[in-house]
Amino acid sequence: MSSVKSWYALTRGGHLVNAGEAINGDARIWFCPSCRGRLILHTGNQNEPAWFEHDKRLLTAEMRLTCTLHNPVSSPSPLHSRVACLSPLSVAQSWFCVLCERHYQGEKFCTSCGSGIYSTEKPLRQELSPESESRQKGR
Repeated sequence: MSSVKSWYALTRGGHLVNAGEAINGDARIWFCPSCRGRLILHTGNQNEPAWFEHDKRLLTAEMRLTCTLHNPVSSPSPLHSRVACLSPLSVAQSWFCVLCERHYQGEKFCTSCGSGIYSTEKPLRQELSPESESRQKGR
């Protein structure tokens, strides 16, 4: 079986670390994020960065079959499974400039003050009050 390199691993506490961080970290035992098999850290050299690989002595046949590192096509990664069910984020298009007290649409850039740093996202349910509409028309 050929060695499959991984640049990420889990610590005993379940924290995701990259191989570069692991070299200088306190943890000495790492696990595969996919199959939870034990990993060995290789420090790398000038031509190749540090990496992890499965401890072949402890890798069972079942782990090998279910691990996304060994079978990337046959099984989706846990991260992919979690991300697939998320709904897309909506991009804010309505803004309120606190400095100018002005509502505007589109890019986060108030043309009155020439900045976007004083602008906050206008909640989707918030509608312009009659007072703010008349104030905005008067500008």
